[in-house]
Amino acid sequence: MKVFGIGLSRTGTTSLAGALGILGYNAKHYPLSKGDFDTFEALTDTPIAWRYKLLDGRYPGSKFILTVRDLPQWLKSCERFFLNKEPNMWDQLNRMMCYGTVTFDKDRFAAAYQSHLTGVQAYFVNRPNDLLILKITCGDGWEKLCPFLDRACRKTPLRGTESIFACLFPLDRSCFFGPVRPAAWSPHLSARLRSRISLFRL
Repeated sequence: MKVFGIGLSRTGTTSLAGALGILGYNAKHYPLSKGDFDTFEALTDTPIAWRYKLLDGRYPGSKFILTVRDLPQWLKSCERFFLNKEPNMWDQLNRMMCYGTVTFDKDRFAAAYQSHLTGVQAYFVNRPNDLLILKITCGDGWEKLCPFLDRACRKTPLRGTESIFACLFPLDRSCFFGPVRPAAWSPHLSARLRSRISLFRL
């Protein structure tokens, strides 16, 4: 059984990956090669978020965890994070597929957040045992995560562990992968990036 964290960036995805590692899963935050899907038992962040339907079909019986955050707080966090981070080609792809833009745009990000939340909830509406909605930034932790995964509960809080888990799970941005829905391409997506996208399949 695989575990997929399908929350958007800045919703606690790094903390979730770290928590899954503590629970014994071979976990990775922000996967960067198609081999990661088979190699790792648990994966989180935007490369997973927009692929949840595809991953559900490819890995039946998996568990999905949607990390969420209060929208105003999330937008402020995204603005700080994305304005100071130069995206490479892989980052650009995942931003386009999740947010419809490469650079931070408050309105687009807000619309994308609401659309993703609604879409995930609708997709799993008849499968409550396969989806957990987790609000780590507001205190949700082991008491929800462990029963969902049928693991023994821990006592250490999840909140505020982003920097610790970032050290445990460093990012390797050396490669790209993934299928793309052409209908989702934006006019803001460069021809060069589009040509690169076609080379990478899940």
